[in-house]
Amino acid sequence: MLGSGIFFPMIIAGRLLLEHPGYYIADRLVVHTWFNRVFWGAFGRDEIDIEFNLALDAARCMGAILHDRAQSPGARAVIEQWELDGFRSYLYRRRGFYDLARAVGVRPACKRLAEAYRPGRRQRRALLWFAFGIPFVRAWVNFTVLAGKLPAPVVKSLRMLRPS
Repeated sequence: MLGSGIFFPMIIAGRLLLEHPGYYIADRLVVHTWFNRVFWGAFGRDEIDIEFNLALDAARCMGAILHDRAQSPGARAVIEQWELDGFRSYLYRRRGFYDLARAVGVRPACKRLAEAYRPGRRQRRALLWFAFGIPFVRAWVNFTVLAGKLPAPVVKSLRMLRPS
């Protein structure tokens, strides 16, 4: 069962589209805005919690759509790649795993991720690469922020130093 239930209509629509690719639903399934605090409060206590729970619900939703299908080896490979991409997406998103680890600590964040996602070999490898790449990603982000603060003539002269 999905924790929040926001993606339940997506499961229905996904299953219908798998069976009948031209199916059309004439009524709205979900209407919502970010500013509805009463509704979003059900997803978590802050933005980091909300992002974690939404990413987890989306993964569970797609699992509910895809895993009950008859699976050929090709379909299984597509599903596994989709699951890996969804996991990576959570790791690198704003208010994603990095922010969760900063808020609660690395060990509790890893424990929470392991309990929620039950990562396989490929997801664990992606998490390892994420941990290895964090200093480089953060350095690049910091560099681009600093470069954006340089005066225009300095930026122009630096660009001219770049090899063609």
